[in-house]
Amino acid sequence: MGIVLDDGGLAYLVYAFAAGVVGFVDDVWGGDEARGFRGHLGALMRGRLTTGLLKLVVLGCGALVFALFVVDGVFDALLAAVLVAGSANLANLFDLRPGRAIKFAGLLLLLALPFVSSWWAMLAALPIIGGAVGLFPFDVRGRIMLGDSGAAVLGATVGYVVIVGGPGPAWWFFLAVILVWTAVAEVSSISKVIEKVSFLRRFDSWGRG
Repeated sequence: MGIVLDDGGLAYLVYAFAAGVVGFVDDVWGGDEARGFRGHLGALMRGRLTTGLLKLVVLGCGALVFALFVVDGVFDALLAAVLVAGSANLANLFDLRPGRAIKFAGLLLLLALPFVSSWWAMLAALPIIGGAVGLFPFDVRGRIMLGDSGAAVLGATVGYVVIVGGPGPAWWFFLAVILVWTAVAEVSSISKVIEKVSFLRRFDSWGRG
């Protein structure tokens, strides 16, 4: 079992910046013709590189480099990379309705707090968390949208807070959450599932005017 070598605050900030940049590229130049892993890979097979695939590659490779700096042990580093990149991608998938990405990211952060072993790590993440809190009233009323850039940064922050707690049950729980919701987005629709589950529907609609 590996251990968390250090807080990785600087590495996290670099990764969050990279996530925001590729998210911005996808926001500005991306299209809706390819969605999900299958859609982007299918476009690549047809000889076209989408901004969405570029984003996934940067998020994935960047997360691996980040994890190798922060986590000891190859297996745990790979798992940590999936948690960080998966969280960033999942926040993008949730950012389809006003306030949704911030609400669900906030819920995951609250669930992760009991496992935080270093409050220095929380200090590194605090500016982004504070920014999300400040933007929430505008986002939930549809006046702004995080977009892929904002959602990717917020999701990366959730992943970072989770992994600095160190390997353990929390990692497996959050990994399951990421894999389940990502699979839902691939085969169906996150919005459809939320609409069918009453407490998720109420939570999702809370705050909208």
